[in-house]
Amino acid sequence: MQHSVSRRLGGSIVLAVAGVFAASAAQAAPTYHLVDLGAFVGVTDINARGDVSGYAGSGELGLWKNGTWHWSTKVDTQAAIDDADDVLSHWQALAPPARLGLRLRDGSRRVLRADTIDSASAIALGNDLTAVGQGGRFVAEGKQRLCAIWQPGQVDATLLPATDGSSCMPAGVDAAGRVYGTAQPAPQAPFQAFVWVDGVQQFISGGGPDAYVHGVNAAGHLAMTAGDDSSNGAAWYDGTQIVRLDDPAGATGAAAWGIDAADEIVGNAISTTTHGYVAYWFRPGPAVPLSSLVDNADGWTMQDALKMNARGDIIGDGLLGGQPHAFLLQRTGG
Repeated sequence: MQHSVSRRLGGSIVLAVAGVFAASAAQAAPTYHLVDLGAFVGVTDINARGDVSGYAGSGELGLWKNGTWHWSTKVDTQAAIDDADDVLSHWQALAPPARLGLRLRDGSRRVLRADTIDSASAIALGNDLTAVGQGGRFVAEGKQRLCAIWQPGQVDATLLPATDGSSCMPAGVDAAGRVYGTAQPAPQAPFQAFVWVDGVQQFISGGGPDAYVHGVNAAGHLAMTAGDDSSNGAAWYDGTQIVRLDDPAGATGAAAWGIDAADEIVGNAISTTTHGYVAYWFRPGPAVPLSSLVDNADGWTMQDALKMNARGDIIGDGLLGGQPHAFLLQRTGG
């Protein structure tokens, strides 16, 4: 799975790295019921209603709503949705400017532009319609990744970073419209978490030489991977500091991907026995295989827990009968 990068535009948040978080024993483990979203289907986002954006194996975009997929003729493999089912997706373009399409709940559409990049894909859409995309352009150092941000009502993107040589990958938007992601403060620098607020990119220190943001909740708390090549692991940002999470027993390479409103966190790790990915519940700890919390996971190999909504529903993927399938875990208790 890919990580992300950028450069500093201004501001810095200096934070300490805390030790492993010890969860309260009083908190009950959650329970889930699994909904099979289909074979050869990818999932990209889930909103507070439990509606899911995704794509078919042939590339058509879809919205899973009221128990069924609603497919469009639009071909794309990345889309984001907000809580009102507004949809952000790629707008087909054969040359710059790169464009994203914003389809609003009333059926109207807007085209968002990024004049100086070659392509863009949808990453996140805030409830205030702050739109975030991943862009790219070719520079002397090779392909540069950029964060493209459209504030509400804006049709031209703000791009991070502004200079060649470093890269950026966005992750999400909080309830205040602040954008989070992973960035390089300078070319060849280690990757750091950042928050973009009021037009300024501020870096979040801590977590080791590299820190990657994967998930964002409404409060601006983050699901992350942090550390160095020898001790990389799942982590989270609680608004004050980056905190390393317990490593799962019998697994390595842990990464935290989804976070809900209660700061519960899921992700995956690599089994030291099978050497395959296993989906995990990380926080509150200790880390346990996600399948152990599901009442109907028989026959499934749950590999990736990718995103959570505010109430704790989870989307991810795995294998069922040896075929790749996507799943939705609907919270039933805990």
